[in-house]
Amino acid sequence: MNFEETPSSRADDRRQQSEEKGELNVSHWRGDLHAHTGGTIENPATPDEVLETRRGSNCGHIPLEVLARYHDKEMVNEYLAITEHSRDASPGIALEGITNWFLGIRLQDSVWLEENIGKPKAEIPEDVDRVKELIQDDVELVATYGDERLQTILNDIEQLSADGMPIKIFKGVEANLLPDGSFDTGMVDKGKFELVNCAIHPNVDPDGFAEIIQDPEQYTDLVVKGMQHPQTNIMAHIGYGLEPAIVEQLDWDEIAQAAQENKVAIEINLKELMMFIYDEVMDYEKYPKTDTSWRDYLKDKLPELIPILSSEAIAGRLKKYFSQGLMIAINTDEHKSKFIDTKTTKDGVLSGFKERDKRFWIAMKIVERYFNQLFEQTNISQENILNTYSVEQVEEFFQKAA
Repeated sequence: MNFEETPSSRADDRRQQSEEKGELNVSHWRGDLHAHTGGTIENPATPDEVLETRRGSNCGHIPLEVLARYHDKEMVNEYLAITEHSRDASPGIALEGITNWFLGIRLQDSVWLEENIGKPKAEIPEDVDRVKELIQDDVELVATYGDERLQTILNDIEQLSADGMPIKIFKGVEANLLPDGSFDTGMVDKGKFELVNCAIHPNVDPDGFAEIIQDPEQYTDLVVKGMQHPQTNIMAHIGYGLEPAIVEQLDWDEIAQAAQENKVAIEINLKELMMFIYDEVMDYEKYPKTDTSWRDYLKDKLPELIPILSSEAIAGRLKKYFSQGLMIAINTDEHKSKFIDTKTTKDGVLSGFKERDKRFWIAMKIVERYFNQLFEQTNISQENILNTYSVEQVEEFFQKAA
């Protein structure tokens, strides 16, 4: 190895080699614009410890500082957007899960049971409903959090940036778009965020969305409303929670026109792709090091794992708009990573990074090759992909400058 060679210089070489072939390389991707963080003390003794240490979305697993350091040092990115959910995307699931979590903690706490139930150990099932009543306030503070947790994350980002974190951290949000076309947080209208990812999560209001997710016209209208909001920058994972046939029936011409008129990028969400690589491709028990059959399996799965662009019906309708400058954002929607070990203790956060081995990079090369095929078929160039822009260019796009 050339000791003067750096990860950044190697990325420059890869970009140049790809450009000579008229292609794009993974190294053109300068940062993730949709990522979630999380941090809760390991094995809390009481719900109070969870409330004191809870950070990020309920779905996030990686503490903010650890994720930022990983994207800076390991990914050699220029920026990272932290986009916590404005509210839990599946409140019913969160309530059930956290209720069971806190219930288990309290049923093992003899002192608390003595003080609150009058018994050193609650008798099940006689007293369990009473315990659930007593923990309900704590459960709701964690599961159905409000703007206070969003503000905490924004404060954390400001502090981390002030402490000298080299990578640019955008203060973002994944704001839930409600059935009436409004957001579920007033912080968006107050301009608290540098980036707003507008997202439709049907589980936020199952009754309110029941008809919308079955009707392509109503869903299209709601997507357009979301993009027309002056603060929206990226329309996230269009079609999430819908049947594939409904997604293809959306009015993609109207969606593309609204995106262009309102300077909004359409997200190509890679959450399912990355989880497949982590959980399937990187499973060395299922695919030992000498087994290469995972390569064909990955290739076969890519159309399913890379939505919107893989659909001939959708991509065919969007093709002319890409020629006119329609923007996309290719995001991982990162919740956890195969290559980050982290644990939060009372004394602080412990973390370490694992090497991204040869198999991972082969998988990335397969994905890269597939994307280049899609780009060629749909007239997508680097200018259409927001994640290939510099920090200054991304900031300009977010400001919707004329």
